Amino acid sequence: MIQHLSSADYKRMLWKNGAGYTIELARSEGSSLELFDWRISMADVKTSGSLSKFDGMQRYLTVLEGQDILLNIDHQVKHLQYLESIKFSGDSQVSCELPNGKIRDFNLIYDAKKFH
Repeated sequence: MIQHLSSADYKRMLWKNGAGYTIELARSEGSSLELFDWRISMADVKTSGSLSKFDGMQRYLTVLEGQDILLNIDHQVKHLQYLESIKFSGDSQVSCELPNGKIRDFNLIYDAKKFH
């Protein structure tokens, strides 16, 4: 079941790693960050550091606001600029650096065994 939410209904959630907050825009049924099939969210990334892991999931990250972000994904550095996206495994070890200040990103996390 999908329910349309207004911005007043968006859920602000602490990151799994405790380093910031995500604004959850939509998700499949599920009661926790461990139990869902897909989730769409935005996050304000204000400091460099590690990204939360979502084992068994696939992730897309897009820079919505701000200049850029450097992602170190399993020891490979990827430089994303405004409106660029990247796909990576939720099992990956990922950290980020913010060479030009904070960003807002858009995230899609989903179970690749259930969705293509």
